Amino acid sequence: MELRTSQDLKSQENYSTSVALTLVTEENDLGICFDNTLEFDKHINTKINKGNSISGLIYRTFQYLDKPTFLLLYKAFVRSQLEYASSVWNPYLKNT
Repeated sequence: MELRTSQDLKSQENYSTSVALTLVTEENDLGICFDNTLEFDKHINTKINKGNSISGLIYRTFQYLDKPTFLLLYKAFVRSQLEYASSVWNPYLKNT
């Protein structure tokens, strides 16, 4: 075990078992985009764009689309994309 000074910690690299670990500003894990400030703006925008893309694909694919059919397709493809891991970036029970 080594003790490091604050100057060593500012060097943008961490060393664990002689392997250099670089500091990253964002990480994509299990489809969730995390950044170093734990804000999910990029993740939310990515999911909105994916939902819009799938919605456009549904409209382009089907010439006649009644309301029950659209709702079925929307819930299956669009809403599932929007709601995936929503409890991570928008927790229901917040301690305020």
